[in-house]
Amino acid sequence: VEVEPAFTTTYNVLGTASTGCSSTETVVVTVRSLTLTPSSTICIGESITLSASPAESYIWTGVDAGNVSSISVTPDITTTYGLTGHLYGCEISLNSTVTVAPSPGVFVSRSSLEQLPVVLTASGMSTNYNWQPSEGLNATTGDVVLADPEVSTTYTVLGTTDQGCSNQATIIV
Repeated sequence: VEVEPAFTTTYNVLGTASTGCSSTETVVVTVRSLTLTPSSTICIGESITLSASPAESYIWTGVDAGNVSSISVTPDITTTYGLTGHLYGCEISLNSTVTVAPSPGVFVSRSSLEQLPVVLTASGMSTNYNWQPSEGLNATTGDVVLADPEVSTTYTVLGTTDQGCSNQATIIV
């Protein structure tokens, strides 16, 4: 009888002889598998560590790495990294894709300085905008804020995407 369990499994084997005598034996089939960090998304310029579970040897593709169980990568574009590991005489191949999200463009504009308060508007690919410093602003979050500073002030707006990628722009009021 051949078995190919997906996970460690205990089998009870019953044997019966032609004489009618029988005996039961227990057999444990241990399944050892190789795992790899699942596919992930990072922002451009960030690093990520890809790690594999213990194996006897490792061969990585998509990166120049030796026989190591983990690698740190900083891809500029979405990249798939391959790993072939040798474990108990078996060769197991896995892939992990690192998706690189772009840095969002962040732009800021203002209404005329002749009329206060000045309307500051942030735009771009961001979903959240945070403004600094808070002095003279009616709010510190949102794509549109009102500025009425007592002195000339440089405001910075930080735009962040749903993936957590960010960029900033400044404007003087």
